[in-house]
Formats: sequence, C-alpha cells, structure tokens
Amino acid sequence: MIKFLKELKRLITPPAGASLTEPGGRAPGVSSPPRANGEILKAMAMARAIENAGPAWEILAYNEVLKYARYNFEFMAEDVRLQADIPAPPSARAWGAVILKASKTGVISRIGYDKVKSPGSHHGLAAVWESNIYIDA
Repeated sequence: MIKFLKELKRLITPPAGASLTEPGGRAPGVSSPPRANGEILKAMAMARAIENAGPAWEILAYNEVLKYARYNFEFMAEDVRLQADIPAPPSARAWGAVILKASKTGVISRIGYDKVKSPGSHHGLAAVWESNIYIDA
C-alpha cells in the first residue's frame, strides 16, 4: 500500500516550477479541466478507499480475485465482488484498487468494456477482464 501511495504521489506531483493549471483548475488555453485531473482524482479516491478498507481486507479481496480468475476466463470486477465471501469494504472503490493491482501484477488483462449489470450503475460501461491464470477444469 505504501508503495502504491508513493507511486501515486510521484505521478501527481508536477516538476519543480511547472504549473499544470491556471487559477480555477483549467489547463492554459483549455476551456474545461484536463482529463488527467480526472484520472488523478480517480487514483486518489481508490487509494483512500483501499486505505480505509485496511490491509487485511485488501489481502482478502486480492485472494478473492485470484480465486475467481483461476476458474473464470472472462469477467468483470462486479462478478468478483458479487461472488466474494468477504465483508464489503467501506467504499466500493476499494475493489477498483484491488482489480488494478491484479492487472498490474499480470493476473488479469483488460480486453474490452461492457455494460455493468448492477442496477445502481445505470448500465454504465466497465472493463472486461481476461484471466492470465485460468485453469481449464
């Protein structure tokens, strides 16, 4: 977790003397905030969510992703979340951080996007993942 937070800080800290935005949060000459700001805010929210969930929950959740990926070739994060036999984290964003960790460690690879099945998500799009550790039983 500490390593993740240090990497996040490195990514969001501008070089000395550089200004990423003008007053009001806008990039110079741009009429709306840059996409990078949204990505940074997303990463920060996931980092807070996983920190609030705690290291024990993170380990349990990561093990759930490993278990699910072994026996399911293609899936979405919500599939793992719905099948997981662990307590829910304080924020659902914590699952995003665990899925991202599984991706960065090579356990899964994003292969596309599909509509989310959960009604509360209003059929938004989310990543579809392919397991790199699938066992054809």
